[in-house]
Amino acid sequence: MRVLWVSSEMAPLCATGGLGEVSGALVPALRERGLEVEVVLPLYARVRRRWSALGIRSPEPVQPLEFTLGGHRLRGRWLRGVGPGGVPMHLVDCPALYDRGGLYGAAGVAFPDNALRFSWFCRAAAHIARTGAQQGRGYDVVHGHDWQAGLCPAILALETPEHAPPRPALVHTIHNLAYLGTFPAESFPVTGFDWEQFRWQRLEYYGQVSYLKAALVYADRITTVSPSYAREICTPAYGEGLEGLLLQRREVLVGILNGIDTESWNPATDPEIAANYDAEDLTGKMVCREALRREFELEIPLERPVIGIVSRLVHQKGIDLVLAALDELLAHDLGIVVLGTGEPELEGAVREAASRYEGRMAARIGYDEPLARRIFAGADLVLIPSRYEPCGLTQMQAMRYGSPPIVRRTGGLADTVVPVERDASGAGTGFVFEEPDPGQLADAVARAVGLWHDRRSFRRLLRRCMEQDWSWDRSASRYAALYDEVATERRGAAAGAPSTGGAGV
Repeated sequence: MRVLWVSSEMAPLCATGGLGEVSGALVPALRERGLEVEVVLPLYARVRRRWSALGIRSPEPVQPLEFTLGGHRLRGRWLRGVGPGGVPMHLVDCPALYDRGGLYGAAGVAFPDNALRFSWFCRAAAHIARTGAQQGRGYDVVHGHDWQAGLCPAILALETPEHAPPRPALVHTIHNLAYLGTFPAESFPVTGFDWEQFRWQRLEYYGQVSYLKAALVYADRITTVSPSYAREICTPAYGEGLEGLLLQRREVLVGILNGIDTESWNPATDPEIAANYDAEDLTGKMVCREALRREFELEIPLERPVIGIVSRLVHQKGIDLVLAALDELLAHDLGIVVLGTGEPELEGAVREAASRYEGRMAARIGYDEPLARRIFAGADLVLIPSRYEPCGLTQMQAMRYGSPPIVRRTGGLADTVVPVERDASGAGTGFVFEEPDPGQLADAVARAVGLWHDRRSFRRLLRRCMEQDWSWDRSASRYAALYDEVATERRGAAAGAPSTGGAGV
């Protein structure tokens, strides 16, 4: 099985969030299962620097690339090399588009030519896929990710030249439907498509063009990062105006949970935490509890719990619900530590609350993975009150470190946290509330603190959390089966009537 993975991010070369982390972890997991997965990635300035810093042999040019899109004639190169972990990489090099300080923008402002940048990237990826087929090394599946790769399925479905080898099966993953890749209608010519595609059944989105919608229309399979999120995005509350299309395509929409790197996120070996421990010997967890209190200068005794929050400070993540419930939470005589960065207003509100409740609440504004690990190791509970959460990794990381999560029931949080209070089998792993409401959040915290005081029951819960399997093996197995299924279907379709797109519109 040969798979071409088309992504705008891949850790450790470049990542701004979950997309890069998933690419960096799931590709190696798929390759370990024997799949021949190769990655197409823009050659950003950041990738050049990281490639050099990692001491990897420089990629070699394959052939020049040139595409004229919306009157913009741009030349670049296709380079090929072996990236971190031995992953074969195809790098799309066009300095005019990618040799910049950021991946998508600078100083919080998106680059004004992102429509052109990622149309050019998709054209290059489609060319790489076709060239492989022409050389007898065709791909069974092209798997794109998010809006940045969204035009690739449309290009391959609509523009396969006559007498060319049949196109591969097309899979596309939505990591977060809120990011649709929308651009003004006047940007449409840079897609390279005829205006016939600018209508509501195709790429038009409420008067704009949406790159992600292109993938949702033309992919043979649509995946997203949890089963619950796959259901949620078919509703008006979460569908971003595309719920009708997603309902139409629900038979090819699949939710597959992400995982975490359980070798890296391992309290038994993590060098960043104060002491190592495992589910059998929790002595080190107690050392980490003390160390976290010192690091954040909390003035609460060890006999009281500490709640950790590691999150982007944005509306989606529900940090405003925490602030609204703060008096009720602190009435339990507990401590709260916050790590995150995001919207300036919420950052300011968190700082102000930490100042007001000095000694009981503390905050660090920024992104700091080693500190996140110390919070997971030293906190008693981790609070994740998201309004929506496609998958979420924080709850898995927290459980891995023996800090039971308190979550809102949504998306991947609903799929990964078994409510303690509703579980008669003794398999509960956390505390759940239903609505994005400060009162419900406070009630869930009260239930968690109540169980925390029952030391024997809480220790059993802690161990259950640590014993959960969040490795990428399960995700890789599901994707391998999906690839096999969709590639078989595509080969059958290629033997019959030609297809011009997954949605049939």
